[in-house]
Amino acid sequence: MRKPKPAEGFSLVELIIFLALAGLILTLVFIAFAAANNDRQDNARLLAAKRYLDAARQWSVDNRGRIPGTTPGCSVPVPNTCFNDPANGILAKYITNGGTEPFNAPDGTPWTVAWYPGGNVIPPVDTLYFGGSASCLQVAPNNYLTMYFVNDRELAVSVQLSGGRTACFAK
Repeated sequence: MRKPKPAEGFSLVELIIFLALAGLILTLVFIAFAAANNDRQDNARLLAAKRYLDAARQWSVDNRGRIPGTTPGCSVPVPNTCFNDPANGILAKYITNGGTEPFNAPDGTPWTVAWYPGGNVIPPVDTLYFGGSASCLQVAPNNYLTMYFVNDRELAVSVQLSGGRTACFAK
C-alpha cells in the first residue's frame, strides 16, 4: 500500500497566525520609532533653550551685568536691540555667529524668540519664551512650568515639549 503524501506548504491557519504576529511586530516597531522621534525633538528643544539661556547670560556679562528686558533700550515688547541687533543682539552675537550659523527648531525653521507675556502660559511650538528678572515655578494641577518675575539678576527660558509639556530653565 502506498502511503499518502503529506501536504506541502502551510495551512491557512498557520499563514493567518504568521501574518498576525508580523503585523503586531511592525506595529510595535512603528510606535518605538515615533517615541524615539519625539524624544529626539524634545532633546533638541531642551538644548536650544539651555543654549539661549547661556547666550543671554553671556550677553549680561558682556554688558556689565545688565539683564535683557530690564535694561534701557532692551525693554519689551520684542523686537528690541537685545534680541535682534545684528551687531550686539543675543541671537547674532552669541548663537548664530552673526547669522552664519543656523539656530533652527526641530522642524528646520528658525526658532522664534518671544518675550514671556506673563501668567501661566505655554509657549507655542518651537518658540522660546525669554524673561529677564524671571525664574521658573511649577504650577499644579496643570503640571507645567511658568516663569515669574523675582529680581533683576535672574534669566529664564521656557519651551514647549511634546504632549503639551513645558520645560523652564533659569540662571
